[in-house]
Amino acid sequence: MAPKPPPPKVRGQAARQQAAQERRTSARSTTLEAGRQLQRILDNAPGAAPSSAVKVDDALKKSAERLLKLAESIELHVPVGLVRDSDVDARIEALRRQLSVTAARQTGEVVRAGDEVHVDLLGYLGGDVFLAETDTWYRVNPNRLLPGLFEAMVGLRVPTQRLINVTLPSDYPVSAQAGRTVVFAVALKAARARKLPEVTDPLFVAVTQKPKVAELRAQIKGELIAFRAQQMVEHARLQLLRELYIKSMADEVPAALVDEELTRQWRDVQGESQARQGVPLEAQKKSQQAYTQDPTLRGEARRIVWESRALEAVAATLVIEIGDDELRETLTAMFGNVDLDGILYRNPGLHKDLLRGLRLRRAQDALLAKAKVAFDAPPTPAGQRLKPLVPPADKKPDERLNVTATRGLKRPPSKAPTSS
Repeated sequence: MAPKPPPPKVRGQAARQQAAQERRTSARSTTLEAGRQLQRILDNAPGAAPSSAVKVDDALKKSAERLLKLAESIELHVPVGLVRDSDVDARIEALRRQLSVTAARQTGEVVRAGDEVHVDLLGYLGGDVFLAETDTWYRVNPNRLLPGLFEAMVGLRVPTQRLINVTLPSDYPVSAQAGRTVVFAVALKAARARKLPEVTDPLFVAVTQKPKVAELRAQIKGELIAFRAQQMVEHARLQLLRELYIKSMADEVPAALVDEELTRQWRDVQGESQARQGVPLEAQKKSQQAYTQDPTLRGEARRIVWESRALEAVAATLVIEIGDDELRETLTAMFGNVDLDGILYRNPGLHKDLLRGLRLRRAQDALLAKAKVAFDAPPTPAGQRLKPLVPPADKKPDERLNVTATRGLKRPPSKAPTSS
């Protein structure tokens, strides 16, 4: 006589215990790897003592010394990132998409859910343009920040134009537009279906070099552990800068630099696309004005400017200099063997920006070496952006909001390891 299966309550308890054990194992793996990555950074961090060999502006030196001292007082508790089976599934799905084939929807064919559409978008709020995208491909799947927009494209015939009403969510990144109903003018130019290979497909196996699915999943899990650990270290970097900024809210940040940063952001995300679509100049000016006057965006821009100036002060005081050899080594580690000399020669502006970016990152390393870092905090829900963030400087303390960076850092998409 076959033994009776355990009752549902016992089975459920066993499943919870197994899941908890898997979370603990994953947490140990990512935490150990994050610790190793952080230690490598600290071992190579610039010396944190100001140099007396190079004359540095007194104001810059005082600012840097204050920041280095402040960093010593900061304890960072970084969320632990986990690697779940669903994360492995998502990476395999991404690999399948890379090796997929597409079939264009012919004129008159309808768009189906999961298709990819080639569109021009103009978003209007109260008759004014607030969003513009040109010649952009999107997947026809729900988008949390634009609920209903892509769902409304299902069933449209290629090509066509359509007006679609969308109510923006309450946490839309631009606070003045959050919760408002907007109208999108959509020019649907083309659509295509995408067929993904199975993991047992000969082409897929030839690329992954893993004929057994279990081997592929194990390899991907190892890669994700390293990636999640990298996220945790990057979280520590950005959290430290935010903590330093919060402690330095009284610092003067020139309004002209904040305006310049906002103008640059608007040009990147809206201005160039609006110009390509022929939006009238007066409408472009109104769009730019609305963007630059948004209090949340101004608070974020102020923080970005402060961070840049703070890191410049640290880099100057510690005499951090980056040469082409170090830049080449860094880029090769990131992108492999590419024609870096040719790329940098053809793009002198990019060359200058990369040198400056690496220099400021080294200054960030010097600050990180002063702080106390622990990878022991429970993560926020998947997809939630890093908090706390900066309140606008012009608000009274009791009016300040715990706003989220529009460029914000996503915490590791996992929950805290638990014992049950």
